[in-house]
Amino acid sequence: RTYVDYLFSNFPLGSLEMRPINLTEPSQILEARQNSLLKLFQTFPQRKFGMYSLAYTSCLATDVASSSGRRLIACIFIRNTSATDPDDKIPFSTKKFKNINNDTWFFYRTADDLLNLDIANGQCRNDSVPQNVTFGEQG
Repeated sequence: RTYVDYLFSNFPLGSLEMRPINLTEPSQILEARQNSLLKLFQTFPQRKFGMYSLAYTSCLATDVASSSGRRLIACIFIRNTSATDPDDKIPFSTKKFKNINNDTWFFYRTADDLLNLDIANGQCRNDSVPQNVTFGEQG
């Protein structure tokens, strides 16, 4: 309990995603995350959010960006794990990104790719990093 108290006393409300425990089905993980995001958006309707994801879990980011929550998403940053880990062969789909403004999402390799982005003013991409997005299965 001390750790949880520390988190809530040192991070602003809405900073951390809280999930239920005792999940019995894998689909419940995604559902719990979607419910957490919906609650977050309802709690802070005037705030803009940055979403961070791994490439193979980016389905939640694309679902939210395609939904009514889109106006609250400033940027979507997706770590392309297969670009830095040759043993990471988990396939993922970039198909849903085709219908999302490509100025709002960015596949990055390392944290250095995010340096000096002016996120507050809408700069979500580092044009020096190749995207190689096929809008299909990748990985």
